[in-house]
Amino acid sequence: MKKFGVLLLMVVLTALVLFGCSKEDRKPYFSRVEITSGICGVAPFSAEFRGMVSNGWETGDPTGANMWLTMTWDFGDGATATGTVVYHVYQEAGLYQVIVRVVDEDGDEARVDTTITVRADSLTITAMSDPPSGSTLTAGRDTVAYNLTAESCRTDPNDDATYGGLHYTWSIPARSDTCINTTVAPADTIIASPFIFRHGRAPLFTFATGLSDTQSVYLTVEDVPGSIVRHDTLQFILTAPPTLYLWLAVDMAEQSEDLSADGIHVAGTFNGWDATQNPLSDDDGDLIYTTIIELGYNSSAQFRFVNGTDWLALQQRETIPSQCRVNDGNGNWVRETQLVDTDVFYTAEFDNCPPHCWE
Repeated sequence: MKKFGVLLLMVVLTALVLFGCSKEDRKPYFSRVEITSGICGVAPFSAEFRGMVSNGWETGDPTGANMWLTMTWDFGDGATATGTVVYHVYQEAGLYQVIVRVVDEDGDEARVDTTITVRADSLTITAMSDPPSGSTLTAGRDTVAYNLTAESCRTDPNDDATYGGLHYTWSIPARSDTCINTTVAPADTIIASPFIFRHGRAPLFTFATGLSDTQSVYLTVEDVPGSIVRHDTLQFILTAPPTLYLWLAVDMAEQSEDLSADGIHVAGTFNGWDATQNPLSDDDGDLIYTTIIELGYNSSAQFRFVNGTDWLALQQRETIPSQCRVNDGNGNWVRETQLVDTDVFYTAEFDNCPPHCWE
């Protein structure tokens, strides 16, 4: 009787094993997939993969390389491997989709996908600017907006927060008379640096007036945590700022009797207020005396007319307003004046300059 009871118990247990769990419940389940080498690296990148699977229930214990399961890895570059722990070397930079599958003896399958990023370099930087590198600029006038993009396994070029560990230095050529003095060892030694330095991802800068020809801007980026330094270069072709021409005309027809034998002169900040340096001429004999004064780009000039070489009793001075200093590119400034009695009156025509500039 005792033997019969033991036999009955074995039959019941066998039935539970055979019929108590459905086939659906016994599909393989990935409890963990590990890429111990990380999911980003520099080519050639050696990656280590581990897959842990339970054979039956999601809550079951992982069995690793279970004898009843087949685990296959597709590394995304055409290579494959089989096993719980596998290794692969990515030779080329790129994004690779890794697929790991496990199939049990009944043909039921589980699958996990992940992406591996393989980079050509540990840190890639790109210096950009507006206007772009290679542009022709006017020294002293055109402002350049610089910008940096950087990309690495820890730096997303589109995520500002990931740039936190990077230091940036833009080395921008400076005029020789505006060089930054840099102290070097020994401490009392001063050298003149040919560059002005700007820091940050997106500085603004205007090249100095004295620069010309092709100038290079150097970007240095240091990844402090990774002890990585990278460089990039921008180049710009600089032209000298245009010379502006101030055209002056004084109508002396009504004052011909008072005309000095020395003629009409103009003096101002452009000639040290020396009235003898800039006489006006009347080449066609119409008693309209004219001259042209060359001015530096974006400069301000003050001037007075002189009947002869002595100052008039009532001196008039005119300052060129800042909003009138940039013209249409020809550098021609036109001013017409009329001398009536001892007062100087101005009527002005100025290309692309609002009339209120002369009020």
